Amino acid sequence: MVMSKAFVINIPLYKRDLLVVFGDKDYLVNQMSEAYNISLQSAYSITEDIDDYSTGRYYFNREKGSRFLWMPKVPEKPQEYATLGHEIFHAAFGIMDEIGASPSEDSEEAYAYLIGYLTKEIYASFNGSHES
Repeated sequence: MVMSKAFVINIPLYKRDLLVVFGDKDYLVNQMSEAYNISLQSAYSITEDIDDYSTGRYYFNREKGSRFLWMPKVPEKPQEYATLGHEIFHAAFGIMDEIGASPSEDSEEAYAYLIGYLTKEIYASFNGSHES
């Protein structure tokens, strides 16, 4: 049985948050509808290009300020953890782009901090512990 899990990571430093969803597409749509207060139809239209072969996704809607990181299940295998790392990078890159921080030597530490923070928060959710 595949465990579904959804939660929001608050990122106070950048005044942003990230919806993280592990579960099938229907679960993702329901979580998006609830989190963003949008219709199920709108949520389905956002996810229409996610098919049965999709292994992960980062999405951001600039007009609505909504973003999510999705995987069909909580990672267990090395390739699934690699996909999670890949999607965390996309999320960090997107958030940094939103605040106007392009990748450079000057912003490298900020990117690394955000990737580390998102990784810690997501991994902590696997065992229900959000301790630092």
